[in-house]
Amino acid sequence: INGKKYAFVVKAYVNGAYSANSEIVYATPFSAEDIIPTDVKAGAGDTKVQVKWTAVAGASSYRVMVWDGTKWTGYNTTSTSYMVRDLINGKKYAFVVKAYVSGTYSANSEIVYATPNA
Repeated sequence: INGKKYAFVVKAYVNGAYSANSEIVYATPFSAEDIIPTDVKAGAGDTKVQVKWTAVAGASSYRVMVWDGTKWTGYNTTSTSYMVRDLINGKKYAFVVKAYVSGTYSANSEIVYATPNA
């Protein structure tokens, strides 16, 4: 069940007998939808945009993706906000955020837009 914590132990079967339990390890399954950053906001400034979002449980980092109308550029951060710099004032940019959880990136957050201005 997604979101429910499970405990696991391992025993070896050797010469007709089981060994003692291994160390207990825990894991909580999740679906891809559980790890998508939410409440993404983009605030524009002079040649920059501050992107913020709500933390994702278990995320070790995030990837902020910026669309400039031609290509996507990605920036990594461990914070729940990122300042994208060296943008062109008056040009509209698109932003999405991905969470990095348990060795994999989530799908993109909803897309948000901002236009830097002086």
